[in-house]
Amino acid sequence: MPRLGELLIAAGVLDREQVEEGLRAQIMWGGRLGTSLVELDHLSLDTLAKAVGRQCRLPAALAWHFDTADRALQERLPAEIAERYSCLPLLRVTGNQVVIASISPLDERARAVVAGELDVSPFQLVPAIAAELRIRYQLERIYKIPRATRFLRSRNTSHVHFPQFEINEVVADDVDLELPSELATGTIPPPRRHMRLTTSVEDCIIPATVDPVGAAEPLPQRDRRTYVPTLADAKPLDPPGRLGRIALKRITLGAEGMTKPADPSRRMATGTDPPDNVGSTLGAAARAIRISTDRDQVAELVIGTLSRFVPACRSAVILVVRGDVAIGWTGFRRDGMPVPDIGVPLDEPGLVPEVIRQNIGARMFSGQLTPIDSLLLQSLGGEHGDLLIEPIPIAGQVMCAIAIAANRGEELSSVATISMATGAAFARLMRESAR
Repeated sequence: MPRLGELLIAAGVLDREQVEEGLRAQIMWGGRLGTSLVELDHLSLDTLAKAVGRQCRLPAALAWHFDTADRALQERLPAEIAERYSCLPLLRVTGNQVVIASISPLDERARAVVAGELDVSPFQLVPAIAAELRIRYQLERIYKIPRATRFLRSRNTSHVHFPQFEINEVVADDVDLELPSELATGTIPPPRRHMRLTTSVEDCIIPATVDPVGAAEPLPQRDRRTYVPTLADAKPLDPPGRLGRIALKRITLGAEGMTKPADPSRRMATGTDPPDNVGSTLGAAARAIRISTDRDQVAELVIGTLSRFVPACRSAVILVVRGDVAIGWTGFRRDGMPVPDIGVPLDEPGLVPEVIRQNIGARMFSGQLTPIDSLLLQSLGGEHGDLLIEPIPIAGQVMCAIAIAANRGEELSSVATISMATGAAFARLMRESAR
């Protein structure tokens, strides 16, 4: 199967620079390449669906298919099944066939489960491909399955920007762009109505008599937008002492006023044991981060290293910059409580936007924090103590940061070593993704 980026370049839909930008964004933001390309305004959802459908040799489910879907049919599929396989039915067609849209092709097991719930044979399912963002939206709309913050739009940004820096070129191999003959119009007699599930240059027309019973009225997605919730949504109105730009400098604590580092053994009782591949020393852990094979392994090792080698760290979260928000990716708390979804607005006064802007780590005591910073500290389980924000620069651009809650004055110097290793890992992954 050709890679999506190679297919888009070969088809003349995007150029190499646009695909490379999408690949870099995917490393930082997660999700699928096509999702990043849509967020960067390089593709529309329908164009992406056509391209992925062509990649998978399946027809594409477009916006109007979802807008005119059979709601009663969709309600027959349990929410947990729809969520498990990231799919939902659209319409009944000729021969009691059911068009089922999904992010990627359903395997044999998934087809059997879905077909059983819809009371049809697996052979009566007509698979179709849809864009990841559209499927996530529809799962929330139809089945009330909340989208992860990753798949929500920033309130003040229609499309996000990703910093540019030099990486290797994407090599586009020759690929077969012809559709297999079995997807072309078959020998089924012409129906009363056709549902067109479009691929790319050619249209794949599946003869389909649409059952009008229970069909939903078209619902434009632009009228149902949900935005990334941020700490600004919860802050008190008219906070006292509202600060503007903050002059940052790295705080170096001397012996006076410094408390004894926390006992590292306390992590054993909190369920925050790091993964086995962290390493036995901070240096070994930093090297493990640098050679990580993917973004999720980077995050796992960063959190594990903080847990093992920064005992003063009571809790931490990795924040990823996307548009005008820094979004919480993954984190931990030593008390065993989960770290909630966090969105830090970058257009409000606070440590996070200033650290990102100036590329300098900063640490402040709770009594000095802005309202947004105080809410961030509370999200990390602390009412009092210090909040440390350490930038993670990649090729000179701060694209993510580590937020840490600690007792006042406790030693946190090792965090800079961890952030440098993390930036190096992400830079290498971005370069390798474009090869």
